[in-house]
Formats: sequence, C-alpha cells, structure tokens
Amino acid sequence: MPIDPALLERADRLQAASREQNRLIREGHLGRRGQKSDAYLATLDEWRDAYRAFHEPLTDLPARILRGGPSAVEQGIVYLESAPRCHGSGYLAERVLHRLSRASLSNEQSTRCRAIVVQSLTHRQARGWNDMGALAGAVWTPTLARELSARAATDPGMLNDVRLLVCRVAAWLESNGATLPMDGLTDEARGEPRWPSPWGGRWRALWRGTRRGRSE
Repeated sequence: MPIDPALLERADRLQAASREQNRLIREGHLGRRGQKSDAYLATLDEWRDAYRAFHEPLTDLPARILRGGPSAVEQGIVYLESAPRCHGSGYLAERVLHRLSRASLSNEQSTRCRAIVVQSLTHRQARGWNDMGALAGAVWTPTLARELSARAATDPGMLNDVRLLVCRVAAWLESNGATLPMDGLTDEARGEPRWPSPWGGRWRALWRGTRRGRSE
C-alpha cells in the first residue's frame, strides 16, 4: 500500500518528543507545584513544534473529505495506509475513517480501503470499531467477508476483533437501510463477540437483532 514517508517522519518526531517528555516527568523534572526544569521546558518546546508540524497540514482533512475533494479523499486513504503512530494520530484516523465511509470512491480506492480494514486487525488505528466498521460497510464485498473469515479461522487472537468489526458493519449498514450480506461470512466470524464495557448491553441487543433477521 502507498505510504507517505514525510508523514511518518513527522509522526516519529512527535513520538520521540512525547517519549522524552515522559522520561523527564518520571525523573522529576516536572514538580508537584508545576515547577519545570530547563530540560523539560526545552523538550516541551520541541513537543509543541513537532505537534504543529504533524497536525497543522492535516487539520482540515476530514472537512475536505466531507466536501468531496478528490485530492482530499486520496490524502485520507494514504494517511490510513501510512498508519502513523503519535499523539493525536488515532483521533484523526477515526475522523478520516468516518468521512471516507461517506465519500465517493473509485474501484481502486475501494480496494485499498478494504486492505486498510484487514490491516486494522493487526495495526489498530482507532480506539473502537465504530469508524472502521463504517468504512468496512461502505466497501463491503464477499471478498472482504471471506478474508475476514479466513483471519478469524487461522488466528484465534483475531477472532473477537473480527466479530466486533462484523457487528459494527451490520450496525452501519442497518443505519443506512441495508442488511449485512452473508456471502463469504462463516458462522465463526459472525458469532457473538466478547463485548467491550460499558457498551456490552447495547451491542449485544444489536447483535441478537441482526441474528434474528438472518434466520428469518
């Protein structure tokens, strides 16, 4: 998948600044009353510069995707393919995922988005499965269903994540007046997940409702 080396370089800089800041805090450079050592102040300046360097070029990316700009859609996909890891990168990924689920995608872009969905099983970019489930629902095909089913069957550590993702896909499709196609999904992949607290009851009700709909 295409990646953006400059984006990853900026993310690495911010991540390094965050690690150094945390190290100095552990060593007592930030006092209980807010006193800051010279070393901590210098690191804080670097962290702020690195944060601006990473986030300022991307601040309006979700809004530009919403407006339908082709270059913004492509930039959003490349952001997810690059999968940067630093302070605030996951929150931005969630917003990009949400906007891309409503965007007009080419066939090639849809294929890349399906690869991003599969990649998310081993390289999480979002805190939950809501936004990744929305993107997966938008680009859902039997091929994606079979690949997720295969991951669930071959790696027991991924089984629950696949089930949570499938549940969120079903919820996104339901919110758009559609139902989850069964083609390509195994019974194992669409089994009941272990529900994350505190939303277990809500998602369990949704899952049981979709299961009833599948059996009718």
